[in-house]
Amino acid sequence: MNAQDYWKVFLDSGIPEYYLLYNKAKRQEESNVLDDAGAGTAGLTL
Repeated sequence: MNAQDYWKVFLDSGIPEYYLLYNKAKRQEESNVLDDAGAGTAGLTL
């Protein structure tokens, strides 16, 4: 499940554990974007 899925379940159910899972998934998604941001740029130098 991704962050949006956890958020939807939290809104539908109100179960606080899903809010915690949403926050964890959101942080992981954000860190993946930051990790992937520099991929492939090393070969572009002259």
